[in-house]
Parts: sequence; structure tokens; C-alpha cells
Amino acid sequence: MKRLIKRAIRPFWKMTESIRRPLARQFDSRMNHMIAVAIQARMMPTIQAALDSSARSLERLESSLDGANQSAQVLACDMDLMLGSVVREVARLQSQVDAMQDLVEHAVSRGRSGLSLLEQGDDEPALERARVG
Repeated sequence: MKRLIKRAIRPFWKMTESIRRPLARQFDSRMNHMIAVAIQARMMPTIQAALDSSARSLERLESSLDGANQSAQVLACDMDLMLGSVVREVARLQSQVDAMQDLVEHAVSRGRSGLSLLEQGDDEPALERARVG
């Protein structure tokens, strides 16, 4: 029985194919539009609230990064000044060491032996003083 009804309806179904396609397209587009509107009405406030919260968090994060960047720049500037002072002090000390080394070499080259500040002829009294003291 079912087969007989299907056989009778099939030619009419094929004849209505040209009308069914545009109607089906319109029905689909209306359904899609209704679903989109419903989703926007229900979901957009939640999505908007989440976006606003994320924007506030992002602004706080940017402000903290700006503060950290500024403190890093201040630290770098202070470090530069401190290292410059250290370099100047090392250069000053090096020049003093060079001057002292020149004095010692000049004193040794005049006939003195070692780091002794006494003249060659003054050795005997120095030995006596060392024995007495």
C-alpha cells in the first residue's frame, strides 16, 4: 500500500521541484535570520560584558607595564651614572699608581737597591739601628 502511494505521488513531487527550491531557500534564510537575532539578543550582552572586563584588565596591565618600563629606564640611567663614576675613579687610581711606579723606578735607577729609601752609604747605621731596636 505504501509503495503504491509513493508511486502515485512521485510524479507530482518532481513537478513541484522548481517551486520547492526557492521556497526552501527562503525558509532557510528566514530561519537563519531568526536564529541570528535570537543569539544576538541573548548572547551579545554577555559577550559585551566580557569584552568590557577584558578591556579594563588590559588597560590596568598596560599601565603597570608602563610603570615598570619607566622604572627600568630610571634604573638604567642611574646605573649609567654610577658606572661612569666608577670608570673615572679607576682611571684616577690608575694614574696615581703609574705616578707612584715612576717614583719607585726613578729612585731605584739612582743607585738604590730594592725598595729601600736609604742610600748605599747609609747601610751600616741602618743595620745598627735594626740591631738596637
